[in-house]
Amino acid sequence: APTETTPTNTCSTWRLSVWKRPAGELDGKSVSLDEIEHKMLRKLWREPRIHACIVCASLSCPNIRNEAFVASRLDEQMTIQVSEWVANQTKGARLSSPTGSLASGKSKKSLRISRIFLWFKDDFASKATNEPGQTPNRASEEVVGSGEVYFIKKHAELDIPDDIEVEYFYYNWSLNAFLNEGS
Repeated sequence: APTETTPTNTCSTWRLSVWKRPAGELDGKSVSLDEIEHKMLRKLWREPRIHACIVCASLSCPNIRNEAFVASRLDEQMTIQVSEWVANQTKGARLSSPTGSLASGKSKKSLRISRIFLWFKDDFASKATNEPGQTPNRASEEVVGSGEVYFIKKHAELDIPDDIEVEYFYYNWSLNAFLNEGS
């Protein structure tokens, strides 16, 4: 997970980033955003789609959903969120045409993907998606290529060869703000 390269922002103090500060209480215990994401949601669900849904609002993050996630539609909402993220060629996944020659080593297509896939590589290591609380059965899963490539193949309409060269987008930590031109 990004830590050293994560810049401070106006919500952070010189001592504590916004992710580590108390954000509220759950069951009478003070929790931070970092604890909610990493120690609760990711640990409990072991669900790679969470990375498209729990976002920090930077330009390179998946887009913030314009509605709340609700239990009765959670699977559908998460699937849509992932599909929109990986379809976004500036922050999800982009298949590049071959460049160069055989001598330069750039004679085949490459797949440029979000650094989220690099930072949380282990979360994408299995084809399995699990119900909350279910332990993944990774031993029975046949993974073709890398887990993140399989994940993108499953959720994007891209013809990705198994031996694709994977590269990562630069991560832009600037705030993803809506600018109202009328103000």
